[in-house]
Amino acid sequence: MIAVATPSCVVLFDYAQEEPVLCRVYEKPNVTYITFNECHMILCMENEDSDDVTLACFELEGDEPYSKITIKRFLSQQIMLRPGYESIHYATGK
Repeated sequence: MIAVATPSCVVLFDYAQEEPVLCRVYEKPNVTYITFNECHMILCMENEDSDDVTLACFELEGDEPYSKITIKRFLSQQIMLRPGYESIHYATGK
């Protein structure tokens, strides 16, 4: 799988065969980070109206996130994300 973020959506392609095959399109704007964890896709989305960042976890076959968390940033702190074996790790700071 390969995911490509555009300003308005995230597009998933399957590269299991010789030619890439379009799998699905998620209408999620402002995605700044994408990672895969087993059969899940995690998106980090910037909120246009505030400094909040939302982490949303999708099953690859699902249209809506089955889990999400909103992280409040103070004074434009950076959000650092790293994929783990069965989890996603995040930290905030300068």
